[in-house]
Amino acid sequence: MGHRAVVYSVTRVAEAASVLILLLSAPVFAQGYDPFNAPGNTISSIPGYTSHGGAPLLLKVFAENDRVRLDRQSAVKLYNQTTQTVSWQTTSDIGEASFGDVPFGHYDLEVSAVGYATAHKEFQVVSSLAPIRMEIVLQKDPAAVNLNVADGALPPKARKDTKHGVSALKSGNLNEADKRLNAAYKIAPANADLNFLLGYLFYQKKDFNRAQVFLDAATNLNPNNVQALTLMGRVGLQQENYGSAAAMLERAVAADSDYWVAHDLLANAYLRQEKYQKAGDEARVAMEKGKGASGSAQLVLGQALVNMGKRQEGVQELNNFLQRSPKNPAAPQVRNLIAEINARETAIAVDAEAAKSAPRLAAGS
Repeated sequence: MGHRAVVYSVTRVAEAASVLILLLSAPVFAQGYDPFNAPGNTISSIPGYTSHGGAPLLLKVFAENDRVRLDRQSAVKLYNQTTQTVSWQTTSDIGEASFGDVPFGHYDLEVSAVGYATAHKEFQVVSSLAPIRMEIVLQKDPAAVNLNVADGALPPKARKDTKHGVSALKSGNLNEADKRLNAAYKIAPANADLNFLLGYLFYQKKDFNRAQVFLDAATNLNPNNVQALTLMGRVGLQQENYGSAAAMLERAVAADSDYWVAHDLLANAYLRQEKYQKAGDEARVAMEKGKGASGSAQLVLGQALVNMGKRQEGVQELNNFLQRSPKNPAAPQVRNLIAEINARETAIAVDAEAAKSAPRLAAGS
């Protein structure tokens, strides 16, 4: 019995990308205010505290170790697992935030900042007798875009505006970044790094057509700008123009063969084009160069192997991905894909067994 070819894929492969978090509320604390050590700091003096059967949460966010304050704002999501409700805050300029009155229950605290991997921490509120003091240490996202580009060739005014624009990008303030970077652009429109930053800004705004204009200028001004080439590849993936994405990412890996992010995204572009051998090859390079940083490459490799007929190897890679990243947003789809592959393999085996046991007509009858 014949079987038509089936393309196995997860519809939305998670990109190794740095995502700007929209800041949903104003900072709670003014510059210089320390809720942990403020004079007369009692529960009742903490902003937002209402004594309605909960406890205030005081949070400090650090970068990479517990001695360095994060140099940018971060978004803080507080998820009440008991009531399934969400509260948001943003940290102040010195990396602090508070929730005035947190009801009793079981919580998941999520902290996100541009250029850093998202951190989670679970805790319970069981008493209102004292504030909950918590510290979160964010680690650098190895796939994050480097916004600290060179600006030595810029005139002083443009350099100042660019510096403020980069600071705004890091804190997710896209409107301020737009204002500052466009002011610099009017002074120095032929600066490759400034065009790259504007391309990144509009990529974050999901205005991919404008992003492409600036990134195209950046790559024309500096053909070996691996970050601009890679971001052009991301734009192509977002627009589902996989041929264009692959072409840009091929240029990126040619410019810097050790930049694993470009290999990671190129594997994704090849997968979308159903070029499974190339997708698997690039995924392996991304996993090797990234030294374990790329989970999405393992997901691409699994799908590529399955579609090349190496289903057992592919399913093993997909299972490895789930073991490594059980909370990845793509995990439910990956589990469904594995179930689909296993069900189809079982059906093929049953059909084959039935064909063997079916009575055969004698020749000439």
